Amino acid sequence: LPLGLKQALEKGDCVLFLGAGIGYHYKRPDGTSAPDGNKLVEEIIDHFKLDIAPTDLPRVAQLAELRSSRPALDAVIKKSLANLEPDEHIRWLTTFRWRAIFTTNYDMGLERAYKLNENPPQKAIPIGVTADLVYTDTYVDVPIFHLHGSPFNPIPSPIVITQADYTRYQENREMVWNRLKNDSATSTILYVGYSGRDPNWQLVVEEVAREFLPSRPPAAYRIDPFADPLDVELHQEVRRIETL
Repeated sequence: LPLGLKQALEKGDCVLFLGAGIGYHYKRPDGTSAPDGNKLVEEIIDHFKLDIAPTDLPRVAQLAELRSSRPALDAVIKKSLANLEPDEHIRWLTTFRWRAIFTTNYDMGLERAYKLNENPPQKAIPIGVTADLVYTDTYVDVPIFHLHGSPFNPIPSPIVITQADYTRYQENREMVWNRLKNDSATSTILYVGYSGRDPNWQLVVEEVAREFLPSRPPAAYRIDPFADPLDVELHQEVRRIETL
């Protein structure tokens, strides 16, 4: 591991940021892997019989809402991501002490992983909107911030999925996003489960980067086993994000 990341992990001063790419490591009750963004698009198209070619998730979700209803769309997402069981790799993540965990995922698979850990170093505290914020002591707690909401208990909140949602994605979450900006300035961030061109990830990274203009944000890291060399160079030189 790079020295900066290794030291942050050892000190419990690393922030974990999880994306939909980790869905392969969650199993649904029927034994299939949890969907990533592309698979979720296919499931929405099939369920609502949209008869369109797959495209990005916000566009497809917007069309599904238009042709059906928002409650129907939310029900499909909730059913698709319900009762996920994490594999040993996800459970391994719960053996580290994190300063905080952020995710754009809607599921509660990571919280489930913490429950399966017989001796976790921290207690998982899920947070979806500002109203969910509670005091956490990182020596015993790890807040898990669902930046795009979650349909599941104990933090049911509006999910950010359609094009219209993304125009107001920070509604009721301003203090949650402020926490992300503060942690970005004072901690080492490790991104897992995002491709270099994932729009959700790019939105988060650019939101953070704006706070540091005209300087660049602190060094961060991302794990991408299928990284594009061009993305690797751009992220390193422009955003100070090293790809592992």
